[in-house]
Parts: sequence; C-alpha cells; structure tokens
Amino acid sequence: DLDEMVGTLIPAQRRAWQIRAGQPMDVVLYAHGGLVDEQAAATAAGTWIPLLLSQRLFPVFFMWESGLIDTLLNEITEAFRRRGEIPTGGLLEKADRWWSDRIEGMARLVGKARWGEMKENARLLSEHPEGGARLLADRLTALQPQVRLHLVGHSAGAIIHSHLAALLAARGWTIESLSLLAPAVRADTFDALLMPLLRNGQIRLMAQFHLSDATEADEGGMRVALGYKRSLLYMISNGLEEQRDVPVLGMQKHFAAHPVLPGLPNATARVAPESPATRATRHSGFDEDATTQQSVLTHIAAGVVPG
Repeated sequence: DLDEMVGTLIPAQRRAWQIRAGQPMDVVLYAHGGLVDEQAAATAAGTWIPLLLSQRLFPVFFMWESGLIDTLLNEITEAFRRRGEIPTGGLLEKADRWWSDRIEGMARLVGKARWGEMKENARLLSEHPEGGARLLADRLTALQPQVRLHLVGHSAGAIIHSHLAALLAARGWTIESLSLLAPAVRADTFDALLMPLLRNGQIRLMAQFHLSDATEADEGGMRVALGYKRSLLYMISNGLEEQRDVPVLGMQKHFAAHPVLPGLPNATARVAPESPATRATRHSGFDEDATTQQSVLTHIAAGVVPG
C-alpha cells in the first residue's frame, strides 16, 4: 500500500492537478484520536479525505483505532458495581466533583496500563523499524524535493505526530504546518519533541484548537450513565497518568500556563466554542466541526487562522 501510494498515487495526483515539475505538492498526514473504534476512525477518514482532496491537498490518513474508551468505561463501571457503589438510581445521581474525582481514581487503577500501552503504540509507529509511520517516512524520502508536508492530529493523534515530526526533522524535513485538535499529548512530551522544532523553524507554523476550561470541566461527553461530567482530557490528566493534574497540552489551563508556547510568534491557539475559528463543544467534536475543518484548511493553505 505504501509503495503504491508513493510510487503511483502521488505521481498520478500530481498529473491530475497539473503540478509542474519542480513545483511541490502539499501532502497532509492526518492522525485521528487513538481512543476511538474502527467505525469512528472510518467516519473521520470519510470526512477528511474528500475534504482535503477538494483543496488540492493529498491526504494520508493513519488508522490506529483501539476502542480504549468503551473498554475503560465498562471496566470502571464493573469495578464500582463489584464494590457495591452504584446507587439504586444509577451513577448519574452522584455526578458531582467528588464523584468525578472517584471515577478518575478508579480509572488509574483499571486503565493506566492500557493508556500507557496506547501511547507506546503511538511512539512505535515512528520509532519501531517496521512502524507504519516510519515506513511511510522511508518512502517519502525520494519525494522530498517534490513534497510539502503538513501534519494534522486530533486528540491522541498528537502523540503520533510528536514522534513522527521528530523523525522527519532528523531526516531533514521542514514541516510546513502543524494543526492540533484538542491534543492529548503531555506537555513534557511536546516540550521534548516538538518545541525545539518550532523554535528552530523545522515546524514553520502551528495552530491549536481546544476547549475553554469551563467547557472542558462540564463537557459530559464520556458517558452520561457513568455520571462523569468532565472531558476525556480531564480523565487523562487526572486519571490515566501516574498522578493527578499532569499537564496535557490540549487543556486550556495547561496551555495558558506553559512558560513559552503562548508567546511563540509561529504558534496560534483558538479556544472553543467562543472563537469564530472553532465551534466544537466537546472533545470528540473538533474533527467533525465544519468551522474547525475550514480553519485547518486555511491554516494549511494560507498560514493563518481565522479569529
């Protein structure tokens, strides 16, 4: 598949778009959130691939679904049931700060190892000799003078792009744009892998789209029946890492507190749902929000983000 993409499909698309010899072609590497199942990943691909093609952007879509969220929530519910902590009226009756804290604590017991495995899979896509992202990078080397690369990552897809961008930069690539949608990458991982590239210009431009903290804290997208009202990023920061309140880049409170990133001239952030650049109201909604999609396309094509 990779050989056909690089050896046949990209040259054929250059001819179809009448891109002259010596003129670069824009290629977008899209990494969806790694916590979704195969159907959700396919739905995202079905939206983004034709959208990118319509703008003369060649799409490469990484499929790496895990379905971790459904598994995790089922295991949390079962763990509370075994302890006899589900009241007669259901978990929703306990949907307050104390109960959300309890759910996050249980998530660490039953889900931390699974989350760690998922992050390791994201790393190995680029760092394992047979990782799919690494094999793609190997084949793109021959096209380097003919290609401009853009990276788009939603949620845990930002973890993939942190490692992939580091690999590409080490091979001499400049990444024209990086678009992160509610990134689920830890701030220290971002600092180690992406911050140096932003500072030295190997990532020319970065745009991030995330929820306001007030929206994030009362997002309710995990599962209503569980009684957990916070977002997935709160669950990761407070429940799936080794301790509470681990800084996650896609959370407004952690982005704003970053000592460098908010002031970088080549980095832009837009906060939903107030910004005209994004109208998402849930963590899972950024990749399907039409306003966010258009802002990403504008960022890729023109290097600017509305609003």
